[in-house]
Amino acid sequence: MRLYEILLVLSSLSLLLCVCLPRLIPQRFVVMISGASTVVLAMHLFMEGYRWQLYAVYVIVVLLLLLQLAKYLFKIKRINIWSPVKWVVCGLLIILIGLSTVVSAYLPVFQLPRPDGPYAVGTQTFHFTDSNREEIFTERKDDKRELIVQFWYPAAEVEQQKTEYLLASSKNMSKQVARAYAEQMGLPGFVLEYWKYVRTNSYENAKVQPTNTPYPVILISHGMGTGRMLHTSQAEHLASQGYIVVAANHTYSSTATELKDGTIAGSKTNFTVDQFYAPNNLVGQVWTKDVEFIIRQLGQLNGGQIKSTLNGKLDLNKIGVMGHSFGGATAFNAFYNNPNIKAGINMDGSLYNVDNKTKFTKPFMFMESGEYLTKKHEMETKKLTDAELADIQLTRPQYENMVRSVKKEYGIVDKVAQHGGTMVVVDGAGHYNFTDLQLYSSFTTFMGMTGDIKGERGADIVNKYVLDFFNKQLKGVGGELIKGPNPQFPEVEFPLD
Repeated sequence: MRLYEILLVLSSLSLLLCVCLPRLIPQRFVVMISGASTVVLAMHLFMEGYRWQLYAVYVIVVLLLLLQLAKYLFKIKRINIWSPVKWVVCGLLIILIGLSTVVSAYLPVFQLPRPDGPYAVGTQTFHFTDSNREEIFTERKDDKRELIVQFWYPAAEVEQQKTEYLLASSKNMSKQVARAYAEQMGLPGFVLEYWKYVRTNSYENAKVQPTNTPYPVILISHGMGTGRMLHTSQAEHLASQGYIVVAANHTYSSTATELKDGTIAGSKTNFTVDQFYAPNNLVGQVWTKDVEFIIRQLGQLNGGQIKSTLNGKLDLNKIGVMGHSFGGATAFNAFYNNPNIKAGINMDGSLYNVDNKTKFTKPFMFMESGEYLTKKHEMETKKLTDAELADIQLTRPQYENMVRSVKKEYGIVDKVAQHGGTMVVVDGAGHYNFTDLQLYSSFTTFMGMTGDIKGERGADIVNKYVLDFFNKQLKGVGGELIKGPNPQFPEVEFPLD
């Protein structure tokens, strides 16, 4: 909880004490507590902003302040209330304050971890339109593929600047984006609106840190139905270590994408398991082409055709790619097909388009959640009954096709490991421990989205191993962590060693 939120809760309890135990609190202290509570409430609303989790506290504080004001104005020394009624009311108010405090603590205005690299982090956002591609997710005639692409980079001279907000800069946009994420999680729309108060560690349009050599580039691809926002701390961490990081929302496959015309595009992507594992996975092709298009745009940006302070600062001979879930599979697909990409990471993503992938000459790393080995063993040994298949809504041919594809995926992983690649399994991590969602609230564990590992620890492990891999492959330094087990990170296993 934020400072004034904590003070406000303490104020509400102090005011309640003045009402419940009037004989024990001298009048001068009642006046002091009332005045301090008024200041705290005003400071909280003005400096931090209200949020629904504290509505009960707001109502209680205002009512108790009005009660004290009425007693002062009408010179009422004591209000006589039948003792049982008074204690029942006080007890109920304490319970309401407690519940409000607990919800506020579990759904906090969270802070992303500060990057630990030597550079401050700047950020810029662009809208790119691929005039050579029709948009397949809309029915508008001549609609071209539009992407919103955010850059993070080493920055200089940020002392007088404020960090940017995590959500859209416009209040209306922020509300729409937060509501879209809430609905995606099956929550009422208002529940996540408090995300509008969260700031990042990035400075918008900050100057680029001067350098004699251009910075290596890393592209990030988010998971299906999420967005680049969930990889902000990963991008900031890499940028603080001397990388230019690029992440796009895959439009109409992300939770909420701000289009150039000011509208919000939601997710319109639906496909079955059969379509996922089909050799012509259409959505996968769109995402892979997004990555390829962005790389072409990087060339124009670096060459000055797109005006920016980033002109000439990108080392396009050192491009890495990483992604989570479907974005991790996209990262692998783009890595395999595009010679400009020198190294890649897949974070807990099942591969698609697994046929005819036999030549591996570049390093790749798979990062998997703790359940990976269990699922692999079950897939290789367990035969599902017709009833079990009905529960997961798969026919026998669909399931057998999925098993064949997954086994091909395991074969690809083994081949990658033989050509300078590796796999790490993070014990205790769930699927979304490879995103910033693990930092938002511990409720994600109760919802089954993240594992038992604490969010800060999970984020630290991901950031350190990602950095170590790219440092070795793109900068030729480091590489100690990805060699094998390390006592500092006992959660990390190397199952292919």
